[in-house]
Amino acid sequence: MKTVFLAALIAGFLLMGTNPIQSQTTDDKLNQMELLKQWQGTWKCEIGKDTIDIQYVNLFGKAMIDSIITVSKGKILAHEMEIWGYDQTHDKIIAAGIGETSPAIYLYAAWFTSKDTMTIVQYQYISSPEKANFKIEWVIKSPDLITRTVFANGKALDVKTYNRVKK
Repeated sequence: MKTVFLAALIAGFLLMGTNPIQSQTTDDKLNQMELLKQWQGTWKCEIGKDTIDIQYVNLFGKAMIDSIITVSKGKILAHEMEIWGYDQTHDKIIAAGIGETSPAIYLYAAWFTSKDTMTIVQYQYISSPEKANFKIEWVIKSPDLITRTVFANGKALDVKTYNRVKK
């Protein structure tokens, strides 16, 4: 009887340390920074008559740097710089940016919800993105075509298409 009790006790301790959901592994998790690398390169978007946005996206170690320039009729209207890095605690990408003419820094939290869709909200909503009243969604349509949709209060306000600039 002692042997049966001891075997049951050992089996119980061994079972307590096992995970009952064996099919769900961390391998199923999207590699956020690896997916972000799809942005590397130069992107161009027509945002108005004679006005374009150009984004120069480059690797910086394990992060990315994005230089965004708005040009109208050959004149630079705006220039922003962003750095994108991975926050392991929240499993999200953090973007910090600043414009050339303003000392204000803006912070965003971003994450891929699939291999081709990335959602962005203001950083203060990193833990509760469903509460954000402003959201951006980027969708990779092909290696050379990306769309950006800006949402406010759940309604799409603006959709832009970015094309990769070939070297």
